[in-house]
Amino acid sequence: MNDDRLPIEEKLKKTVDEYADDTKIKLGNSHAGGDFDLNGIHKVTGTKYDEDGYDIGGYDRSGWNRRGWNSSGLNRSGYDSMGYDREGYDRNGTHSSTGTLFNPAGFDKEGNNEATGTPFNKEGYDKDGYNKYGYDIHGYNKYGYDKDGYNPFGWNKETGTKYDEDGYDRDGCTIDGWSRDGIHKVTGTKYDWDGYDKDGYNADGWSRDGIYKVTGTKYYEDGYDRDGWSRDGIHKVTGTKYDEDWHDEDGYDKDGYDEDGYDKNGYHIKGYNADGWSRDGIHKVTGTKYDWDGYDRYGIHTNIHYVNAMNKEFGDSGFNKDGIHIGTDTLFNLDGFDKNGYDKNGYDKNGFNVNGYDKDGYDSDGTHILNKKK
Repeated sequence: MNDDRLPIEEKLKKTVDEYADDTKIKLGNSHAGGDFDLNGIHKVTGTKYDEDGYDIGGYDRSGWNRRGWNSSGLNRSGYDSMGYDREGYDRNGTHSSTGTLFNPAGFDKEGNNEATGTPFNKEGYDKDGYNKYGYDIHGYNKYGYDKDGYNPFGWNKETGTKYDEDGYDRDGCTIDGWSRDGIHKVTGTKYDWDGYDKDGYNADGWSRDGIYKVTGTKYYEDGYDRDGWSRDGIHKVTGTKYDEDWHDEDGYDKDGYDEDGYDKNGYHIKGYNADGWSRDGIHKVTGTKYDWDGYDRYGIHTNIHYVNAMNKEFGDSGFNKDGIHIGTDTLFNLDGFDKNGYDKNGYDKNGFNVNGYDKDGYDSDGTHILNKKK
């Protein structure tokens, strides 16, 4: 019966049955026609090749079809149907584009240049566009890297990063902007914007951490630090434990107050700390043990039901489900850390980020993220 006259249910069933039987479907230009399934596997050999060694596209393992042509349209001798090889030369060396023994760039079939008689043209490049050192006009070799091992996107072939094994990028600068000669790429001088050189010292020889370059300690050769204090806390000018302003090495006067009037415990000379609490827990504004919001110096609310409700919502850590802290009404607690323990810059109390590196790129073992060196 003609398929067009079959009921629709039978036509669908017949189509599905034929589609499901992969061995009945003819794909590509296989000589066996219909003996490959949809995945290109031959039903007899169980491989991608039929009994004669040809795949579903009609090519053998070496890429040749039965007529001796490959997928690029070249025969086993390397010529296309017009008699030209992949570079456009015929067997006599005549180029298809020029009709001469030289291609448009001036090179013959053997690779010699018409003008120079050598493998290189007047500009010093061969037929493939590379000079005698193996680099093209843009400075890249056939693998896409320049003489320093960087590709056009600035990635180094040895490290897989934008920095070489010594920590320098393709422009010769470190991640902090220092050249090998110690010049900063932003300031153009031996010092960065903060006034420190490549080794981390300023013009006076001090590091950010207060270490003197010459001695490797906090002190000059004479035993005093840059503020004039000795290891024993004696000031160089006064010869006492106080400087000219009558403050000791920690910045406190003889009564124990700093220049702003606060003692070591954070209480002002007038008796209150920065939050308005006295040593006895009395609030400066309300004159009671509670501030305007009803909290005492320890953050305990006067209304126990309110406290219980807050504890239930915020939990022991003081953060609720949205990451808001009960004491600050922000994403950070009183110490400046979020519910995961990181500050606004992404570092924990030990100075490391979520990946375990500090702001300078070192982990807790002192290994750098880029060069993996300590």
